[in-house]
Amino acid sequence: MLELRPLNGVNMIKTELKQALRELLLKEAFSVGFNEEILGNSGLKHVFDVIARRERLTLCFDFIEGDSVSLLKGLGKTLDVNSARVFLLMESRGKDAKTYTIETCSVIVYRDLEDMLTTVEELLVKEGLARAGR
Repeated sequence: MLELRPLNGVNMIKTELKQALRELLLKEAFSVGFNEEILGNSGLKHVFDVIARRERLTLCFDFIEGDSVSLLKGLGKTLDVNSARVFLLMESRGKDAKTYTIETCSVIVYRDLEDMLTTVEELLVKEGLARAGR
């Protein structure tokens, strides 16, 4: 299991987290891109760490820090990009792992890589976003 270690407020293994998330989404028949832009209703372009697309469905994932400013920035992007389902992923850093969902946004507070992947996969199934037959 990978160990999550913060470095100057930035997770040293963000690339590994993104790659693991990419593998999960590819298994669900999504095309997946990193650091891509999506156009918001305001006309602003928003960059997400991971964007997954399948037919008319778009999922956006952002790894955020555990502070209120990062959370508010993520929620602001969510409000402007209401055509996509947004997942804000935050390392727990001693807090309990939880998931909060409001309309088209889920904030996932995860303990480790395995917890993040399990929670995302469970949400995809629960919300009918997993590929057909699951």
